[in-house]
Amino acid sequence: MRATPAPDFDSPAGADDGPRPAAPRVGRRAAIGWRLVPLALSVLLVLLSAGRLDRPFGPTYEGFNTAVWATGAQTVRTHGWVESRLGARAVRGDEVRPYAHHPALTQVVAAAAGTVLGDHRWAYRLAALAFSVAAVWTCWGWLGACRFRDGPRALGVLAAVGTPLVRGYGVMLNMEIVWLPLLFGLLWVWQAAERAPSRRSATVCGAVALAGGLAAHQGILLAGTLGMLGLARAVTARRRPQPHELSTSAGAVVGGLAFLGWVAWANGGLGVLWRQAGVRVGARSWADWVLVQAEHLVVLFGVVGTAALLGAAVLVRRRPELWAAAGATFAVTAAYATVFRDGAWHPYWNAGLVVLVALGAALVADVARRSPLPLVPLLALLGAVPFLAGLPGTQRSDDHVAAVVAAGRDQPVVYGTVLLGDWAIYESGRPVETLADCDALRRVARTEPEVLVVASEASLGQVIGRPAPSLEHVARATYGELALVPADELAGTAC
Repeated sequence: MRATPAPDFDSPAGADDGPRPAAPRVGRRAAIGWRLVPLALSVLLVLLSAGRLDRPFGPTYEGFNTAVWATGAQTVRTHGWVESRLGARAVRGDEVRPYAHHPALTQVVAAAAGTVLGDHRWAYRLAALAFSVAAVWTCWGWLGACRFRDGPRALGVLAAVGTPLVRGYGVMLNMEIVWLPLLFGLLWVWQAAERAPSRRSATVCGAVALAGGLAAHQGILLAGTLGMLGLARAVTARRRPQPHELSTSAGAVVGGLAFLGWVAWANGGLGVLWRQAGVRVGARSWADWVLVQAEHLVVLFGVVGTAALLGAAVLVRRRPELWAAAGATFAVTAAYATVFRDGAWHPYWNAGLVVLVALGAALVADVARRSPLPLVPLLALLGAVPFLAGLPGTQRSDDHVAAVVAAGRDQPVVYGTVLLGDWAIYESGRPVETLADCDALRRVARTEPEVLVVASEASLGQVIGRPAPSLEHVARATYGELALVPADELAGTAC
């Protein structure tokens, strides 16, 4: 005789589960426990991130990106919001170099954080962390709108927050993190409007779609894709479009126009944007691209998150009402990484797929809860495993920036064979120059032979086009994998 699973008492109000007996005390406690999960995860995320908030910016993705927006925020403080174009026309070293290839919200958030809290590393990272925590709650809200019971809903949020994307990049002030709560938020209000269309839900959909478009390129594309799917359904069904379908489309259009207007205002035209897009399209090998994207899945989402994502691909077919959200998110993320495949070497460009991680975990848990075995608690334990792991390698910091500060102490310019950028400018307060080839290195060796150059064997190998010699015998000091080497000795050794 087939075992009948025990009744579940953690459904959200109004779920279509038929009549149920009154929930016993154990069931009520379980429901309360599941509903405390997003709060617990929010607190845990803050605790795990607290020790990283004021670490020096360094040559990690987090250090590079946060320092870019922090540099713009510094310019707002010194030159004002209008003259600095909200921070896009930032002073980098001793010159103004605009940086406005992206929607403006991230720069505005950085400038606001720097204005209100002061020019501190922790201020910019705290702003990013606030968006990460907000994503916990909008993810919870979206899964609720998808009609998941509290147990699967909580496990979906647990799987998403446990990914290296949120644990590792959660303090990185950049478009992906700022967009994350708006991504879940748009899917939340869209799903709710699908079930109960109204003018109010349409207004909220349009507002969230616009906010997402101000945060990220993919925010514009996702809102536009959802809106077009809705309009296509209206045409197919020979009905008038629903208000939320129209407002989401309008939000995408206005967000796109705002992005283009911001770029033109900051750069004096759109030429810079088209040139940057041409660079991002790139000409890298498609075979390499496929291998890198597969690697990015595990780097960005971990083993548990990747398994949940695959679970979404298999199980979402059972829930037709979720096809629009899941399909649009996947299509936008995949198309963006494919078209701009040179930029897709950044693992966090696929951040949108965290939606499918949360969805997949919830779907798997929804299937597991029907088993007579206690599979849902076991899945919860499995979902907690990523929190025991360290941060992804691209997010660890060995305070490499100490090398830059030391190198720039007694010289007007910081030189390096590594990609320096805004993190080095922010930390040293000096212009930086990356020596990209042996000719540049020899030039510095002739004019400033004793100047210390920041180098690593890996970066030096890229400069000279062959495996680099050991730097231990010529280095004045080493910091992690970086070495400080006099320019003349470095040129003599490598070139």
